[in-house]
Order: sequence, then C-alpha cells, then structure tokens
Amino acid sequence: MKQNMFFILTLILFGCQKDNPVTTEQSQLSELPLVKVTQSNYNELDIQSRVPDTTYKNKCCAIYTNHLTDSAKKYMINVLLQKAQQLNQDTSVVAECLNATGQLQKGVVSVPYFAEQAKYLSKECWIFEFAWGVATNDLGHHRCFVMDISTKDTLLFITCK
Repeated sequence: MKQNMFFILTLILFGCQKDNPVTTEQSQLSELPLVKVTQSNYNELDIQSRVPDTTYKNKCCAIYTNHLTDSAKKYMINVLLQKAQQLNQDTSVVAECLNATGQLQKGVVSVPYFAEQAKYLSKECWIFEFAWGVATNDLGHHRCFVMDISTKDTLLFITCK
C-alpha cells in the first residue's frame, strides 16, 4: 500500500516525461514576465540604452505572436502581480501603475514581459516593458513606461518606430 502511494505521489509530482514533455514555450512562459526589485537610480539615457530587454522580448514574441488573446494577457498580468507579491511589493500599487500605462485595455495588442521596481531621477517607480503590435501577428514592437509609484504618472515613455 505504501509503495502504491509513493508511486502515485511520484507520478503526480513529476509526471510522466515521455507522455508529458515540457516544451520550450512552456519553459519560457514560466520565465515571463521578468519581475525584479532593484536599488538602481536610472536617468533617461540609462533606460534608453537598455530598452528593450531583447532576451525577454524575443521569448514573449515567440510565444504570443498569433496567440495573444485578452485572456492570455490577463494571465501574464496575474503572473506579474504574483511575482511582485513574492518580492514583497504592494500589488495594488503595481496594478495601478500597470493600468495607468493604458496597455491593459481590452483589444490593445500588448503584453508585459518585464517589470522592475527601481528609481528614475530619484523617484520611486515601476518600469514596464511591453511587446505590442497592430495585430497579434505583428507582435514584435516594444514599449517602455516608467511610472511614478506615488502619482501613477508616466515619467518616461519609449516606443519603437
């Protein structure tokens, strides 16, 4: 009986790799979005020189091009908020800053792949990067919003042309 329970628990925890392999997309999806908290104090040139984070943007575009739906976007936002909560961040503030970008509106072809709580010109901020497009098959552009934590104002906006 104990051996059967051990086998069942092992199967549940680890699954059957032959029948249930982890795809590259699934492993990349678990990395997205990248959420971090730093003590960095950026200026405009700092942000411009590092946007976009091509590693995470490319992973996001590979997964969501032709597959971005409002429910997929909501899922990514929930994951972002969960990761922020794990980093002891106030998720209501993160959600307000995200919402203030305008990228969460229904029908907007945009999904967050990067978030960093840091400082911009000595102001506490959230920095968000989004992959966006005119249509889901055009996902490949980037936008960056630096959002003031206290006022929810946009301190800096960068987009590709």
